[in-house]
Amino acid sequence: DNIGKIALSVVMPENDDDMSTSNISKLETKITQILTASGVSATGYNNNFVIYPKFAINETSVVESGLQDITIINCELSLYIKQVDNNLIFSTISIPLKGNGKDKQISITNAISKINVKDPEFQSFIDNGKSKIIAYYELKCDDIITKSETLLRMRDFEQALGLLMTVPEEVYCYKKIKEKSIVAYKSYQNQKCNSMLQEA
Repeated sequence: DNIGKIALSVVMPENDDDMSTSNISKLETKITQILTASGVSATGYNNNFVIYPKFAINETSVVESGLQDITIINCELSLYIKQVDNNLIFSTISIPLKGNGKDKQISITNAISKINVKDPEFQSFIDNGKSKIIAYYELKCDDIITKSETLLRMRDFEQALGLLMTVPEEVYCYKKIKEKSIVAYKSYQNQKCNSMLQEA
């Protein structure tokens, strides 16, 4: 289902002093939902384009109440769409969030739960990134075809197929790309088939 779709790999921070592993996981789920709601795949054949967050806590305060203290946090979620190869940022967005709970981690969970994945601001952020990614592929189309032909001649069918399948269907040369992909896939199948016959 993801063939021909723009794919953005979600890259999360491995460790964050402010956030627990559970909260990092919750945030990743929210980002994946934002991508899905915007018609973008969260997994693809190539990790050249990524989306990653920065979660910053700007202010933490503790309010004393009769039963237990409540921790209130003011924070900001920033999302970036970046091309890995040349480190170019294609689109950014920052939204303020507020959370509260009996401790800091519960307050962060509360703030993350308030992220509206269908917010029109997220849609325009993704659309802006998509249009720049399409423009990039429009520029690189001939280079991708030439590189795939070289890989096919070298009998590196898997690599050729992976390269061709990164191109979104909105790009003008997609028909050519699709034809090349079929050639690469059939060659890859034959190579696998011969290898299995030899093993047998």
